[in-house]
Amino acid sequence: MITTTDQLYAAIEQSVSQVPYTMTRTQDGFKVELDLFTPEIRQRAQKLSIDRTFTIGVKLDENKQRAKLTDTLKVVTWGPGYTFGFQVGTSIQKGSVAEKSFTFGGSDEAKARAQETKPLAIKAARTWVREQLEANDWKVSGIGAFFG
Repeated sequence: MITTTDQLYAAIEQSVSQVPYTMTRTQDGFKVELDLFTPEIRQRAQKLSIDRTFTIGVKLDENKQRAKLTDTLKVVTWGPGYTFGFQVGTSIQKGSVAEKSFTFGGSDEAKARAQETKPLAIKAARTWVREQLEANDWKVSGIGAFFG
């Protein structure tokens, strides 16, 4: 018998090819991460000096058809000698991560860079995850860390 969780996985696996993320099943749901192992994404991230990557953990409750999101932000160090040209650092932030940046009087180049960076940011990924859940009739019960 196909469960609503199985249907959700299938829908996300189909749509993840359209975005710069990967989706991996976990024991109680799945996680979405920036796909730094794809050369195109890795090169864009390096060019844009992206210095952090993220994981969005999604814990699913099949009975209530609810999902809870937990953000994890990790430092990325670029440079020669690292496997695949980067290393994920040990500085980790977990919970609900909110980031904002502002550019005043920015040049067209700065605005273009900001637009190119947007899909690689945690906010865009979180929005994409929420859209996938809601499109498949799942409710997001909150954002934050799990206890217990």
